[in-house]
Amino acid sequence: MNLDDCINALRSSDTVPKAALAAGVARAEALAPPVFALADKLCRGVYLLPGDNELLFNGLHILAAARHPGLLDQLLALARQPAEDLNRLFPDYITTGLTRLLLTVWDRPPGELFNLIERADMVPDVKWALYDVLA
Repeated sequence: MNLDDCINALRSSDTVPKAALAAGVARAEALAPPVFALADKLCRGVYLLPGDNELLFNGLHILAAARHPGLLDQLLALARQPAEDLNRLFPDYITTGLTRLLLTVWDRPPGELFNLIERADMVPDVKWALYDVLA
């Protein structure tokens, strides 16, 4: 599966696109720029269309599986977004979704988690995810 086929499958699937996820991990370096571009859009307040939201959701998980070095900064930027944006990205499970992704790529000292938890601009579900990572 080439990169375009992989992106199309990740963008348009109603079920877990297993073949596209596996292909995405093998192409994580090439997949990162479009996924990060969508994360940046969301962080700028741009509403993502459902296909773009699916690509972002699946892409974040692929990049976590590949342990992509730029993912942590993108996740921390996403963690500062309003609850309604995070609910669209992680429907009904902001805490669990962010915890799993952060646990996969967290490589910083625990003190940084405390600093993030103390931030007043993060929604409670994000703070719980950070507590879970700390634990």
